[in-house]
Amino acid sequence: LLPGVVFDGRSIMISVAGLFMGPLAAGIAAAMAVACRLAMGGAGAATGIAVIVTSAVIGVACRWLRRRKTCTPSAGELLLLGIVVHVAMLLWLLTLPGATRWEALRHISLPVMVLFPLGTVLLGRLLGDQTDRIASEEALRETSTRLALALRASNIGLWDRDLRTNQVYFSPDWKAQLGYKADELPNCREEWEGRLHAEDHDRVVAALDAYLKGEAPEYDLDCRLRHRDGTYRWIHTRGQMLSDSEGKPVRMLGCHVDITPRKRAQGALAHSEARYQKLVESVRDGIVVYSHDFVLLDVNHSFCEMVGVPRDRLLGTRLLDHYHPAD
Repeated sequence: LLPGVVFDGRSIMISVAGLFMGPLAAGIAAAMAVACRLAMGGAGAATGIAVIVTSAVIGVACRWLRRRKTCTPSAGELLLLGIVVHVAMLLWLLTLPGATRWEALRHISLPVMVLFPLGTVLLGRLLGDQTDRIASEEALRETSTRLALALRASNIGLWDRDLRTNQVYFSPDWKAQLGYKADELPNCREEWEGRLHAEDHDRVVAALDAYLKGEAPEYDLDCRLRHRDGTYRWIHTRGQMLSDSEGKPVRMLGCHVDITPRKRAQGALAHSEARYQKLVESVRDGIVVYSHDFVLLDVNHSFCEMVGVPRDRLLGTRLLDHYHPAD
C-alpha cells in the first residue's frame, strides 16, 4: 500500500487458528508472522506486529468464550470474529506515523471491513467442516472398535450377503469359528453351503429360501458346519433382510454363534436322564420323587402298580393321599 505498510490475510489465519486450535497454534502462527514482519521492516512494522498479536489474542479469547459449546462455530460467530479482529486492525492503524495513517485508512477501511470478515467466515467454515469430518471419522472408528471387541468377546461371527450380486462377506470371527484365518476361507455362498452337515443341508437351505421369498417370518435356526479339523460345530444362526425403497430385498445381514459346548451339554444331560430313567424303571421297588410338601414329581412303573394308579394321574398329587387313613 505504502512503503513499509503491508496488508494481507495473516490476521484472518491467526485469529481462526486461535479459535479452532487454541493458544499454542495461535502462538506459533503469530510468532512466525512477527518474525516475517520484522524481516520486512518499514514504518508499519510495529503496527503490523500489534495487529498480529491482537488477532491471536482475540481468536484465543473467542475460543475460551465458547469453551462449553461442542459444535463448530457458526457463520454468524465467524463473521463477528472477523469484524472484531479487523476493527482492531483499523484502530491500530492510528499508530502509523504522520499522514500515513489517514492515507492507509482511506484506502483500506472499506475493503478490510467487507472482504476480511467474509474471508474469516470462509476459512472458518472450511476448518469447521474438516473438524466435523475428523470427529465423525474418529467416532465411527471408536464405534467400530467397540463393536469388534464386543463381537469377539461374545464369540459372534457376522455374515453379509448382497442379494443383487450374490456377493457374500464372512467376518474374521465367522471364519475363526471354523478354524480358519481371515484370508484362508473364500467369501462365497458355496463355501458356506458346502460345509453344511448332510442332515441339515436341505432344512437350512429351504428355511433361507422361504425367508427370502417372504414365506417365513424369520431366519433363525441351529445347524452344523464342518470345521477345519473335519468335525462339525453346532452353529446358531439368524439373519435379517433389508429392502430398498420399493420393498425389494437387496441385502441380508446375519450372525453365527458357536453353540457346540451347549449342544454337547444338552446331549450329555439327555443321555444321563435316559440312563437314570432306565435304571429307575428297572428297579422292582417303588420309587417316588416328591417336593418339600410331598407333591409327587416323578414315580416309576413299580410304584404305579403298587397303588394301582396310572403315572399321569399320580403326578401332581400328594404322596400322603395314597396312604391308608389308618397309616
